[in-house]
Amino acid sequence: MRVALYLAAAILGGVIALFGEEPIWFAAVAAVLIFPIAAATADRRSTADRGSRPAPLLPALLTALAGGLLIVILARLAIAAPDWISKAGVDCGGPSEGAQRLVLFSAALIFVASSAPVAITMVQIGARLSPGRPTNAAPVPIGFYPLAVAASGLALIAAGYVTNC
Repeated sequence: MRVALYLAAAILGGVIALFGEEPIWFAAVAAVLIFPIAAATADRRSTADRGSRPAPLLPALLTALAGGLLIVILARLAIAAPDWISKAGVDCGGPSEGAQRLVLFSAALIFVASSAPVAITMVQIGARLSPGRPTNAAPVPIGFYPLAVAASGLALIAAGYVTNC
């Protein structure tokens, strides 16, 4: 039952990220802030020094909801980025279409790669939901999450820079 709720929360996060033509940025910012706190709380409360206790449900559900939303938003950005080429930017002396294409495809790859730490963290928190898990489970690799956020932010800045006049 706990795993089914976890999966439902992840799917709900993904569905929320699909609303509208543009991503819901308020929800994205909230997810960026909530995800690491919820994941760290779920991991800390289910560590080996507490025995084989499962992860608490509320932090795990918040992790799934925020993580599902982040992964779908990153996928939407990766799919949309190559289409952001601006001919008007070239006309006013900005970077050429080739340079824009290079930066935008690089940004798309960064968006895809940035979803990996979120997905790995979600899988590891989900594995901690069942009672009786091994007591020597490795800690959740939440340390890579800030790198993913920074890389995605820099990719968005670079994309905005090359496509504007």
